[in-house]
Amino acid sequence: MALASYSKFRRRHITLELRYDNAYLLWDRSGIFWHDIKGMFKELKSREIAPSQMVCVADNRFVIQINLDKLVITDHRFGKDEENTVQVMSDIYKVAREYLRLTTLNRVGTRIIAASDFPTKNRAFEFLEGLRLVKVPADKMFGLSSSNVNPTYKIEVQDGDVGYTGQIYYQNRSLSIELVPEVNDLGFSEQTKKLEEVVIDLDFFTTKPMSVASFSPERWMERWLRAAKRDSEAMLNLAVAR
Repeated sequence: MALASYSKFRRRHITLELRYDNAYLLWDRSGIFWHDIKGMFKELKSREIAPSQMVCVADNRFVIQINLDKLVITDHRFGKDEENTVQVMSDIYKVAREYLRLTTLNRVGTRIIAASDFPTKNRAFEFLEGLRLVKVPADKMFGLSSSNVNPTYKIEVQDGDVGYTGQIYYQNRSLSIELVPEVNDLGFSEQTKKLEEVVIDLDFFTTKPMSVASFSPERWMERWLRAAKRDSEAMLNLAVAR
């Protein structure tokens, strides 16, 4: 059996999520928070504005969401420049930490999604079955046919203050590009792209609250980026290693 290569997986996005007790200062300081965040980017567009949740998109790349009880930052092009990803996420967190006067982080999580494209669903399933991580039933089970099965491998591990969940699964996505009415006269048409993917989904997280003073976003992100590069291929090839 040939080894599966992680290098063939496209880095789709990475997310840093920080949860904390309700930070009611958000209601008073959201304006100055976004003012400082805007200075980090060429362009910042609001997507959703509400008292308890605000979402903005920066440089058509980063999605920044701040709630009363969490900050979520997603980079949709992190494979291009990981150092920049780490720096931007760290800088945004530090602004939130200052203005919200955070003292404790109830949970820190980093999710890394990578995907490999296939021409058809059958080819994606052939790849998954070739990994031999999941045995697909040949006949009916629980009265249902396995003709529409979605083989998924999942492992959950906790070790002290941290843990991870690793998954490998098939995903079908349809992406639509919708045009605004102002360009209809130019002859453009809406486009839909269908993707048949095998996804590597990694979620790294803390299991206990921690003080803000002891948390370094740079060290946290760099640790899991290194781990993803080092061990994702090993996870793909667990059946070979046995």
